[in-house]
Amino acid sequence: EKDFFIARDVILQSAAKLVITITSNQFDSPFKSATTQDSKEAIISLPKSTFKTFAAITIVDVSSILIIPILVGIDFADIMIALQNSKGTACSVASTYQKSVEATKRLTHIQSTNFKEANSILAILSYSNPDLITLDDITNISGVISKNSNNNLNSFCWGCSYNKQLPTLFRLTILPVISDEEFPKYEI
Repeated sequence: EKDFFIARDVILQSAAKLVITITSNQFDSPFKSATTQDSKEAIISLPKSTFKTFAAITIVDVSSILIIPILVGIDFADIMIALQNSKGTACSVASTYQKSVEATKRLTHIQSTNFKEANSILAILSYSNPDLITLDDITNISGVISKNSNNNLNSFCWGCSYNKQLPTLFRLTILPVISDEEFPKYEI
């Protein structure tokens, strides 16, 4: 544990523009996790029982929207606006395209408290067959997330990436986060 905090301090002092720290949730709410030390850090808390799986999914999906060809554009500045100086959680659901809206409704219902508390949301849709996803599908999924979220969101950023390695046809990872600042500051 001591090594983690030493490494974290070194990374936070580097020239990195955004650091996403993924921790095992030790609190009732991911928004009560340790406060961020620096405006360039996002602390994402995940349940202990599924930590390894969800940490891997979160890392792959956040990375993929920056490096894999995408249907809906998002860039590093968008991610920084949503995540900088924040704390929250990540949740994910996998499904077929035909059940993607139903799966999104189920996920937002299960995580409703986190969605209502969050003031920023980063949503990442990964798909394995680009011929089966449409902008209407993305709009419908986005509508479900928006309807079940805080009415005063500072930012709601979307990224959609093609991932032929997915064992399912569709995966949605959502990071509802809260920042102490009304509008997170960022510098590119």
